Amino acid sequence: MPALILWFVLGGLCAAFLAFILSHFTRGTLRALGIGCLGGYVALFAALVLVPDADRARFVGPLAWCFSTQGTSWKALLAGYGAFALAVAWFVPRYQALGLGPQQGTLRHLVFPFRAMALTFDDGPSPAWTPKVLELLERHKVRATFFMVGESVERYPELVKAVAAARHTIGCHSYGHRPLPLLRTADLKSDLDRADKAFEAVLGARPNYFRPPWGFFNRPVLEELRSRGYLTVLWTRSSQDWRNPGVDRIVDLATRNPALGEIVLLHDAENFPRREGDPGRQQTLDALDRLIPLMERQGFQFKTLDEMVQAWLS
Repeated sequence: MPALILWFVLGGLCAAFLAFILSHFTRGTLRALGIGCLGGYVALFAALVLVPDADRARFVGPLAWCFSTQGTSWKALLAGYGAFALAVAWFVPRYQALGLGPQQGTLRHLVFPFRAMALTFDDGPSPAWTPKVLELLERHKVRATFFMVGESVERYPELVKAVAAARHTIGCHSYGHRPLPLLRTADLKSDLDRADKAFEAVLGARPNYFRPPWGFFNRPVLEELRSRGYLTVLWTRSSQDWRNPGVDRIVDLATRNPALGEIVLLHDAENFPRREGDPGRQQTLDALDRLIPLMERQGFQFKTLDEMVQAWLS
């Protein structure tokens, strides 16, 4: 039985990983599920080749028993693995649109009587890319929302002031861009305190909006943000520009079948954690040059989060 559990866990991890990767490259959940399951089994059998000869018997033996005619254990294993893979394949692509954590009390989608879209940029400010994004937005006469990392706010205060001077909305994206649900309560409070102080030192006040790094949060994080007066903002669609999937793909993900009140996730800085050789956000810039005129031709107005919230409440 321990061997069965081991194989089930390994198969589930393979399916989860492959479904996550495939969700970026496929549009259909069933396609991701099918390839993920197949790839998961291939990965499991391939792993046997890597097992040392001395240990192979205790791995191969339970596997052979699972697929023998003795009982129906292999059927249960297949059913459980398939159900897990299906759940992962259904859930993971939705993270790109919904974020993780309880949705109550978060701003994710605003219903409008007119076509409105908010472009939101995470992870900045960046001296390499934020000025270029500002220049492009100014050229198109579009205002957007920037969720900034407190550490970068301290490092590049003039960029923060430039974003504010251009009348874009600024939001907080934590201080150190760490997964907040994994932090101890004291560390979470410390991260938010440092972020608040960074913004107050540069802008005179902290922002009203908060977007958790990677969209990861749980109820304690959400309650802490509420106690500080933050409105937690997610997104309705991710452009996945952080992957640099190609300009066509970014435009497609950001504009395909748009609804009223879209909140689009983009980035104006290198990926976290910072690495040398990061290709940066050139694809994002090229995609913006195409998607802004495209959506304007469809009658969409680009709004900051401040403008969208005010219009929604009025």
